[in-house]
Amino acid sequence: MDGGFRLYSEQDVKRVEHIRRLQDLLGIALAEIKEMVEAEEVLRELRAQYRPDSAVTEKRRQLERAIEVVQRQYTIVEQKTEQMEEMKAHLEERLKTFDRWAKELDELEEKAAVAPS
Repeated sequence: MDGGFRLYSEQDVKRVEHIRRLQDLLGIALAEIKEMVEAEEVLRELRAQYRPDSAVTEKRRQLERAIEVVQRQYTIVEQKTEQMEEMKAHLEERLKTFDRWAKELDELEEKAAVAPS
């Protein structure tokens, strides 16, 4: 438009929202990627700092930190997995519906072929 604004239909907005949901569902946000990479760096540092002759309290501190880091990574992956499972279930339901419709159409075609003209 003249003022530099664009007008979008409701369908356009829904499409963009759907794309954003898919992006979020199928991808990992940059912040999550950053967190995963940083976690691997922390784990490398912990391994480099580990000394077999360190005090038990130091070993426990390192272990607890490693658990914390890996737990966060696990949480990110678990959330994505749950979202994918939900999407999978939705698509399975959709396929079942389409299969039912296809069978109904087959039955209609059979009846039409058998019915006398």
